[in-house]
Amino acid sequence: MRGKSTPATQSEIIDQFNTLLDDMVAGRITHCPNETDLDQQTQDVLNLLGGAPMPKLPIDIEACRIEFGRQLDGTHAAEEEEAMMKALGL
Repeated sequence: MRGKSTPATQSEIIDQFNTLLDDMVAGRITHCPNETDLDQQTQDVLNLLGGAPMPKLPIDIEACRIEFGRQLDGTHAAEEEEAMMKALGL
């Protein structure tokens, strides 16, 4: 994780996610650090996994992967934009 002055590459974001997921599954961490290149939805689902009892269930791990996929494919960004437009009455 680095400062926000240099945008992360997709490969770096994937590496971040995989490292955090592995750490959560192993019980080394229970929540995402504040400074990541993951969006809020992805961080939220990882935090839910981190708070779940050990051993972590495969269905919960898969939910994290699915949510991260939604970050990578732009679904989260599109949903946020749509919510903003609705809030602004556009």
